[in-house]
Amino acid sequence: MKFSYKILLAAALVVVSAFASFTLYNYILQKRLLARELQSQLREVGGLAADSVHNWLGGRVLLVESLAQRLATDTSEVAVEQALGQDVLRKTFNMVYLARADGSFSIRPQQDMPVGYDARQRDWYQRVQARNDSVLTEPYVNAATQEMIMAAAAPVVRAGVSLGVVGAGIPIDTLVQIIGSVDLQGKGYAYLVNGAGKILVHPQTDLINRRLNELDSAQPLQVSRDLQEHEVNGLVRIDTFVPVPELPGADWYVGLSVDRDLAYQQLHDFSGSALIAMLVSVLLVMLALGVLLRLLLKALLRMMVAMQDIAAGEGDLTQRLPATGRDELAQLAQAFNLFVERMQRTIGLVANGSVGVDEGARSLVQASQATLRQSSELVQRSDTVTAAIEQLGAVVQEIAGNAANASVQSAAARSPQPGRARATCSPRGLHGT
Repeated sequence: MKFSYKILLAAALVVVSAFASFTLYNYILQKRLLARELQSQLREVGGLAADSVHNWLGGRVLLVESLAQRLATDTSEVAVEQALGQDVLRKTFNMVYLARADGSFSIRPQQDMPVGYDARQRDWYQRVQARNDSVLTEPYVNAATQEMIMAAAAPVVRAGVSLGVVGAGIPIDTLVQIIGSVDLQGKGYAYLVNGAGKILVHPQTDLINRRLNELDSAQPLQVSRDLQEHEVNGLVRIDTFVPVPELPGADWYVGLSVDRDLAYQQLHDFSGSALIAMLVSVLLVMLALGVLLRLLLKALLRMMVAMQDIAAGEGDLTQRLPATGRDELAQLAQAFNLFVERMQRTIGLVANGSVGVDEGARSLVQASQATLRQSSELVQRSDTVTAAIEQLGAVVQEIAGNAANASVQSAAARSPQPGRARATCSPRGLHGT
């Protein structure tokens, strides 16, 4: 891998690491800020909804308490008929009733109660007697109409003696409308629960009267003002609860549930934008750094080409690199120029010395050739002398042979053999025929 590529890769890694750290830090920071903002927003919206529930129910409780005070002064049939038949009560409640301590029961509008019905056994009656104060009941099925209603009840007391309990049926539809009107900007919905986690009002009617811990057993919700995450039908939701203040005998909370993805949509948008910005920044940095490296490493590239030429044996030792500036590349160029200059000088000296060596070699060759010629002549002369010596040896041998013959003949001539003397005296006998 080229050095410039390594620098680009290192720069890209640095930029990615820096942006990743920056994005992670901002992601955590933004998430905390969004969580605080979401909690503040939900508390504000939930507070308004809780106040609306309180005001709406509180006004009806006051009407029931006012009715109880009126009946405490006169419980005659005529007074009860007039009190229960007031227009304001008829317009506000779907029924108004009085359960006397003796078991008698009056209701307006007139309805047929089930056989054996005893209001004193009902939860709202017993709670009022136990508290000796007004109460609000949770939604229940009305025994006469079989409709889901809730009741506001107050004690009828005269001189410390309980005369009974007066109550009014409140249509739950109105409360559902109040809870359903809570605006969470399309991110979620509101619902109503009691302090024990029982759902009283919910957009999904099949969840009414169920417990919060039944929604997600892995992460059960707690009635708390803190933000809590839990999973419903594969979607993660964030819930919080705001208490409804000053409800007599009721511990109710407005629950607010929002989709986590929608609530943190701004955070997701930031993450996407940060990712795009990181990619664009890496691309720009690599382009800019690539151009800058080309300018900065131009001398280094020239040096590389020059060294490659020198290594190939065909380098031009007269070329020099520009060495302007005081940076490392300029110092490297100066060192390269000095190296090439010394190499050029050395090669010049070697070239000059090689000329003298060449001339000496030529002289040596010429002397060798002359010696070789002289040696050839000497060899030829030696061959001639050898031939002459051989001829001389042959002559000597012939002379020696002749001398030997002469010696033999001389000896023979001195011997006294008959018939031999005449022969030796003849010249022809000495030389033969």
